[in-house]
Amino acid sequence: MNKGLLAGGVGPTIMETSYLLAGTPVIAYADGKQVNAKPVSQPLTVDFGKGLGRKTVWLYNLPEVESAFKYMKVPNVSARFGTDPGEQSALCIPCQFRCWRKML
Repeated sequence: MNKGLLAGGVGPTIMETSYLLAGTPVIAYADGKQVNAKPVSQPLTVDFGKGLGRKTVWLYNLPEVESAFKYMKVPNVSARFGTDPGEQSALCIPCQFRCWRKML
């Protein structure tokens, strides 16, 4: 079976990383203060323009957030990720729960 097909074409490595990050609490920044949140939460629909259209993205804990805050002095920063089709993103949601983290 083609694993890329199961991952919406992004490839199995991206999806495996998404599952691992889905078990990691999110650190973001708002008004210069650290904000903690659940991973794969706070869905946001973004219009990616003609050809791609509107897609849902989810809050994730990515290292770029800390770098943007610390080194670029961005006071409001968070990271989001989503797949197309969105069903693959939905598969990451259970990974945020403690019982799944031990398995990851």
